[in-house]
Amino acid sequence: MSFFRSIFSKIQDIESATKIIRDCCNAILFFSLIQFVGLLLLKQYANLVDVFAYLLISIYVRKHKSRVLTVIFLILAIASFVVTILNRLGMESSGGGNILLAIALILVAILLLRAVFFWNNYYIMKMKTQKILLLSGLSILLFLITAFIGLVILGIFGDQMTDAELDSLSGTLLFSTFLISIIFIFSGIIPYSRGESLRESEVPVN
Repeated sequence: MSFFRSIFSKIQDIESATKIIRDCCNAILFFSLIQFVGLLLLKQYANLVDVFAYLLISIYVRKHKSRVLTVIFLILAIASFVVTILNRLGMESSGGGNILLAIALILVAILLLRAVFFWNNYYIMKMKTQKILLLSGLSILLFLITAFIGLVILGIFGDQMTDAELDSLSGTLLFSTFLISIIFIFSGIIPYSRGESLRESEVPVN
């Protein structure tokens, strides 16, 4: 019950925010492991991109406190919940069917989002509009390059597939390359992609 109360309760200090971020990222890693095993058992290999995305988000949100990645994670959690509902209604055949797990993922995403924004506001992390536009452009460029390479490879080795299989795999490829491109550029791996703090001397070293 304390977890559910903490979701919308006020975050008191930076230490609490840091602990929440760490705990939420650990929860995402645990969920990724469960999802990975479930997808392998169901032989839904195309959905493993979600596991990879969750893994990257948990690692780099914990390290760089990226607001963009936390928003992406919330969107993915909501999308996962919708797919789960559709599965239960028999309208979708991919993804999981555990509604409670999907709800828990959304709650973790909400709590993580609040803690990350609190952390960034505390250290007054700012990102200029020009930098955001440049990073967005780099994300699109990376997406176009990786998607093109993937489609070329798919065209070379996809002779044995049916048109339906090719369409499905192409859609998965485009979605996964787009998602991973955004995560990579905004993860904080590139120093330029990190915000600038007005309290630089206080920001802890990871």
